[in-house]
Amino acid sequence: MAKVARHHHTVPRFYLERFARDGRVGTVELPGEKRFVQRIGDAATRNNFYTLDTVKAEDADLFERELSKLEAKAASVFREVLDKGTWPLCEEARRSVAEFAAVQYLRGPDQRRLMEQIIALTTKLELSLAGKASIFDHAKERLGREITEEEADLLWADVIRESGPPIELSARGHIEQLLRVVPDVFRYLICRPWVLTRFSRRRLFTSDTPLALLRRPDDQSGVAPALATAWGLALPLSREVGLLMADSLPIAEHTAFEVIVAGRFDTEGPPSTRLAALFNGVTMRNARRWLFHHPDDHALIGTSLPTARDVEIGMSSVDFVAMGESFRTQLRRDR
Repeated sequence: MAKVARHHHTVPRFYLERFARDGRVGTVELPGEKRFVQRIGDAATRNNFYTLDTVKAEDADLFERELSKLEAKAASVFREVLDKGTWPLCEEARRSVAEFAAVQYLRGPDQRRLMEQIIALTTKLELSLAGKASIFDHAKERLGREITEEEADLLWADVIRESGPPIELSARGHIEQLLRVVPDVFRYLICRPWVLTRFSRRRLFTSDTPLALLRRPDDQSGVAPALATAWGLALPLSREVGLLMADSLPIAEHTAFEVIVAGRFDTEGPPSTRLAALFNGVTMRNARRWLFHHPDDHALIGTSLPTARDVEIGMSSVDFVAMGESFRTQLRRDR
């Protein structure tokens, strides 16, 4: 029986190799106090992150094996672009890159945390509005048994805390959601004009969340852009090459979708200090915990760095418990 893979990369090895020297990559843990060089095999990894609870033990790493196939296709295209200078891409190669980028956007710990926090927020909202008495039915439905008053007190304390009740999403839950959403993300990426830039003097670094969203120039809201509304997406392909998936609005009204997908509007843009700064700036802001750079490029990473973050959505400051009590009081008065 084949050995089941347990050591899972959340950012692929082939991608990190483009920022490495002799199999080693510079690493910075936000906010920057810890900086070191490590083996690519140890970077951006989690044990059993994609391990499935399957009937057959040998199928536990099924998703990891599928990721390897996807990464192999993408790595082949990366070699064409980065080593042979190919650009623009044929439609098949373009689809491979878009598929890789879409899955990369959804596969990481940040997306699993996002799903967990959404579930926590909706559970908090539902139970807070319903009141503490609802805890008993809620627990019985999920645990299959009655709970004690003491257990109800503990559960209620979890419900009403700012972040809501603790939720731990399984690998299966994460993967099932990824498979549902990835076609939509793929479409958002493939239908944009792509601009490739090769830098001769400036250098790029990457992060544990490599695909970063760019807000529209006129967006003064201060709110992080969403995938559907982002002006563009930035993906460093190597320390010398960056890919910008640009705004499709200027051409979408008078251009067939199939023409954009075929790459007819893809271009190679001129390098500049400003553009390199844009890539590195958005990469840094989008990172959750780790920055990765070529060992010779340590000077790129300054001393003023953002803190690591694990909160993916803002929790509402509304007192849903008080709102629920007020609502139930009004209902009693109206009877």
